[in-house]
Amino acid sequence: MIALDFETDVRTGDPVCVSVSEGAAPSLHVGEDMRRVVDRILASGETIAAHNAAFDASCMARLVGVRPVLDAYSDRRIACTMVTEILRDVASEGDTDPRGYALDRVAARHGASVSPDKSNPWRLRFGELAGVPLDAWPPDAVRYALEDASAAHEIATRQGDVTDARVQAAHAFWLGEAGRVGVRTDPARVEALR
Repeated sequence: MIALDFETDVRTGDPVCVSVSEGAAPSLHVGEDMRRVVDRILASGETIAAHNAAFDASCMARLVGVRPVLDAYSDRRIACTMVTEILRDVASEGDTDPRGYALDRVAARHGASVSPDKSNPWRLRFGELAGVPLDAWPPDAVRYALEDASAAHEIATRQGDVTDARVQAAHAFWLGEAGRVGVRTDPARVEALR
Protein backbone atom coordinates (compact mmCIF):
# COMPACT_ATOMS: atom_id res chain seq x y z
CA MET A 1 0.00 0.00 0.00
CA ILE A 2 1.11 3.52 -0.84
CA ALA A 3 -0.38 6.47 1.04
CA LEU A 4 -0.17 9.96 -0.38
CA ASP A 5 -1.29 13.46 0.40
CA PHE A 6 -1.25 16.62 -1.70
CA GLU A 7 -0.78 20.17 -0.51
CA THR A 8 -2.17 22.78 -2.88
CA ASP A 9 -2.30 26.49 -3.50
CA VAL A 10 -5.60 27.32 -1.77
CA ARG A 11 -6.26 30.14 -4.24
CA THR A 12 -5.95 28.08 -7.42
CA GLY A 13 -6.21 24.46 -6.27
CA ASP A 14 -2.95 23.67 -8.09
CA PRO A 15 -0.88 20.89 -6.50
CA VAL A 16 2.30 22.23 -4.88
CA CYS A 17 3.69 18.97 -3.43
CA VAL A 18 2.82 15.37 -2.77
CA SER A 19 3.99 13.42 0.26
CA VAL A 20 4.25 9.66 -0.09
CA SER A 21 4.44 6.96 2.58
CA GLU A 22 5.05 3.33 1.80
CA GLY A 23 5.47 2.35 5.44
CA ALA A 24 8.98 3.62 5.99
CA ALA A 25 10.12 7.24 6.12
CA PRO A 26 7.80 9.36 3.98
CA SER A 27 9.09 11.35 1.02
CA LEU A 28 8.12 14.74 -0.37
CA HIS A 29 8.04 15.64 -4.06
CA VAL A 30 7.59 18.90 -5.99
CA GLY A 31 7.58 20.03 -9.63
CA GLU A 32 8.34 17.45 -12.32
CA ASP A 33 9.37 14.97 -9.64
CA MET A 34 5.80 15.17 -8.31
CA ARG A 35 4.41 14.24 -11.73
CA ARG A 36 6.87 11.33 -12.14
CA VAL A 37 6.03 9.95 -8.69
CA VAL A 38 2.28 10.12 -9.37
CA ASP A 39 2.79 8.32 -12.72
CA ARG A 40 4.83 5.62 -10.95
CA ILE A 41 2.25 5.16 -8.18
CA LEU A 42 -0.68 4.93 -10.58
CA ALA A 43 1.18 2.44 -12.80
CA SER A 44 2.37 0.32 -9.85
CA GLY A 45 -0.83 -1.66 -9.35
CA GLU A 46 -0.55 -0.99 -5.61
CA THR A 47 -3.40 0.19 -3.44
CA ILE A 48 -3.35 3.96 -3.04
CA ALA A 49 -4.60 5.27 0.30
CA ALA A 50 -5.40 8.87 1.20
CA HIS A 51 -7.56 10.72 3.68
CA ASN A 52 -10.28 12.39 1.62
CA ALA A 53 -8.97 10.52 -1.41
CA ALA A 54 -11.37 12.34 -3.73
CA PHE A 55 -9.34 15.52 -3.23
CA ASP A 56 -6.01 13.76 -3.79
CA ALA A 57 -7.37 11.90 -6.85
CA SER A 58 -8.44 15.23 -8.31
CA CYS A 59 -4.87 16.49 -7.80
CA MET A 60 -3.47 13.38 -9.49
CA ALA A 61 -5.81 13.92 -12.44
CA ARG A 62 -4.61 17.53 -12.77
CA LEU A 63 -1.03 16.28 -12.99
CA VAL A 64 -1.26 13.20 -15.22
CA GLY A 65 -4.77 13.23 -16.69
CA VAL A 66 -7.99 11.67 -15.56
CA ARG A 67 -7.71 8.27 -17.35
CA PRO A 68 -5.09 6.66 -15.03
CA VAL A 69 -7.04 7.88 -12.00
CA LEU A 70 -10.30 6.45 -13.34
CA ASP A 71 -8.52 3.18 -14.09
CA ALA A 72 -7.26 3.01 -10.49
CA TYR A 73 -10.79 3.63 -9.20
CA SER A 74 -12.20 0.99 -11.60
CA ASP A 75 -9.63 -1.49 -10.31
CA ARG A 76 -10.67 -0.56 -6.74
CA ARG A 77 -7.11 0.44 -5.91
CA ILE A 78 -7.96 3.78 -4.29
CA ALA A 79 -8.84 3.60 -0.61
CA CYS A 80 -10.14 6.59 1.30
CA THR A 81 -9.43 6.48 5.03
CA MET A 82 -12.12 9.11 5.67
CA VAL A 83 -14.85 7.22 3.77
CA THR A 84 -13.76 3.96 5.39
CA GLU A 85 -13.96 5.49 8.86
CA ILE A 86 -17.46 6.83 8.15
CA LEU A 87 -18.58 3.38 6.97
CA ARG A 88 -17.05 1.75 10.06
CA ASP A 89 -19.02 4.09 12.31
CA VAL A 90 -22.28 3.56 10.44
CA ALA A 91 -21.80 -0.22 10.64
CA SER A 92 -20.93 -0.26 14.37
CA GLU A 93 -22.85 2.74 15.74
CA GLY A 94 -25.63 3.17 13.20
CA ASP A 95 -24.60 6.77 12.52
CA THR A 96 -21.69 9.07 11.76
CA ASP A 97 -19.60 10.81 14.40
CA PRO A 98 -20.90 14.38 14.88
CA ARG A 99 -17.35 15.53 15.70
CA GLY A 100 -16.32 14.79 12.12
CA TYR A 101 -13.54 12.95 10.35
CA ALA A 102 -10.57 15.32 10.14
CA LEU A 103 -7.27 13.51 9.63
CA ASP A 104 -5.87 14.41 13.06
CA ARG A 105 -9.05 13.17 14.74
CA VAL A 106 -9.09 9.85 12.86
CA ALA A 107 -5.36 9.41 13.53
CA ALA A 108 -6.02 9.82 17.26
CA ARG A 109 -8.91 7.34 17.14
CA HIS A 110 -6.56 4.72 15.70
CA GLY A 111 -3.66 5.52 18.01
CA ALA A 112 -1.42 6.49 15.10
CA SER A 113 2.13 7.43 16.06
CA VAL A 114 1.84 10.51 13.84
CA SER A 115 -0.90 13.06 14.35
CA PRO A 116 -0.81 16.00 11.94
CA ASP A 117 -0.68 19.40 13.61
CA LYS A 118 -3.62 21.18 12.00
CA SER A 119 -2.67 24.41 13.79
CA ASN A 120 0.58 24.58 11.76
CA PRO A 121 0.42 27.92 9.92
CA TRP A 122 1.77 26.32 6.72
CA ARG A 123 -1.46 24.33 6.39
CA LEU A 124 -2.98 27.02 4.15
CA ARG A 125 0.20 28.67 2.83
CA PHE A 126 1.65 26.11 0.42
CA GLY A 127 0.90 28.39 -2.53
CA GLU A 128 3.81 30.54 -1.32
CA LEU A 129 6.12 27.58 -1.93
CA ALA A 130 5.05 26.81 -5.51
CA GLY A 131 8.19 26.74 -7.64
CA VAL A 132 10.52 26.97 -4.62
CA PRO A 133 13.14 24.18 -4.52
CA LEU A 134 12.40 21.71 -1.76
CA ASP A 135 15.73 22.27 -0.02
CA ALA A 136 14.69 25.91 0.53
CA TRP A 137 11.37 25.03 2.23
CA PRO A 138 10.86 25.92 5.90
CA PRO A 139 11.12 22.84 8.16
CA ASP A 140 7.58 23.39 9.50
CA ALA A 141 6.13 23.22 5.97
CA VAL A 142 8.05 20.02 5.20
CA ARG A 143 7.01 18.45 8.51
CA TYR A 144 3.34 19.31 7.97
CA ALA A 145 3.27 17.75 4.50
CA LEU A 146 5.07 14.57 5.57
CA GLU A 147 2.84 14.03 8.62
CA ASP A 148 -0.30 13.82 6.51
CA ALA A 149 0.93 10.91 4.34
CA SER A 150 2.38 9.08 7.35
CA ALA A 151 -0.87 9.37 9.30
CA ALA A 152 -2.93 8.22 6.31
CA HIS A 153 -0.68 5.16 5.88
CA GLU A 154 -1.01 4.18 9.54
CA ILE A 155 -4.78 4.69 9.53
CA ALA A 156 -5.27 2.67 6.34
CA THR A 157 -3.18 -0.17 7.75
CA ARG A 158 -5.18 -0.23 10.98
CA GLN A 159 -8.62 0.14 9.41
CA GLY A 160 -8.42 -2.99 7.32
CA ASP A 161 -10.94 -3.73 4.60
CA VAL A 162 -14.49 -2.54 4.99
CA THR A 163 -17.20 -3.86 2.70
CA ASP A 164 -17.93 -1.49 -0.18
CA ALA A 165 -15.46 1.19 1.05
CA ARG A 166 -13.55 1.43 -2.24
CA VAL A 167 -16.76 1.65 -4.27
CA GLN A 168 -17.97 4.41 -1.96
CA ALA A 169 -14.58 6.14 -2.34
CA ALA A 170 -15.11 6.19 -6.12
CA HIS A 171 -18.56 7.69 -5.62
CA ALA A 172 -17.04 10.36 -3.38
CA PHE A 173 -14.64 11.25 -6.20
CA TRP A 174 -17.50 11.78 -8.66
CA LEU A 175 -19.53 13.80 -6.16
CA GLY A 176 -16.47 15.95 -5.46
CA GLU A 177 -15.87 16.57 -9.16
CA ALA A 178 -19.53 17.45 -9.71
CA GLY A 179 -19.31 19.92 -6.83
CA ARG A 180 -16.08 21.42 -8.14
CA VAL A 181 -17.09 21.67 -11.79
CA GLY A 182 -20.85 22.01 -11.40
CA VAL A 183 -23.69 20.59 -13.42
CA ARG A 184 -23.95 21.66 -17.04
CA THR A 185 -27.08 21.39 -19.13
CA ASP A 186 -27.92 21.83 -22.78
CA PRO A 187 -30.15 24.96 -22.93
CA ALA A 188 -31.98 23.76 -26.05
CA ARG A 189 -32.87 20.42 -24.44
CA VAL A 190 -33.92 22.12 -21.21
CA GLU A 191 -36.23 24.39 -23.22
CA ALA A 192 -37.63 21.41 -25.16
CA LEU A 193 -38.35 19.59 -21.90
CA ARG A 194 -39.99 22.69 -20.45
